[in-house]
Amino acid sequence: MSGKSSNDEQATEGLAFAKLVVFIEETLTDGKMAPVFKLADRAQLYTSRMEQMLGVKYDRRVHTTRLKQTLLAHFPNVCTASL
Repeated sequence: MSGKSSNDEQATEGLAFAKLVVFIEETLTDGKMAPVFKLADRAQLYTSRMEQMLGVKYDRRVHTTRLKQTLLAHFPNVCTASL
């Protein structure tokens, strides 16, 4: 994999994450009730954003633990719960 391709993929992943953050922020500011975000649903949304931006099926597995940790770092007031 060339450096340019790797940089392009990292940029696309960053944009997909940013779109996920915007979705969560909009949901949190809705304010009607405390939202519940299922990690599997957020991972699927991230994957679909990647596919939209790349124009092809995103066949890489999303590392959900890393995604959760990154989201929690971005939203320090959000807590996790196991159901």
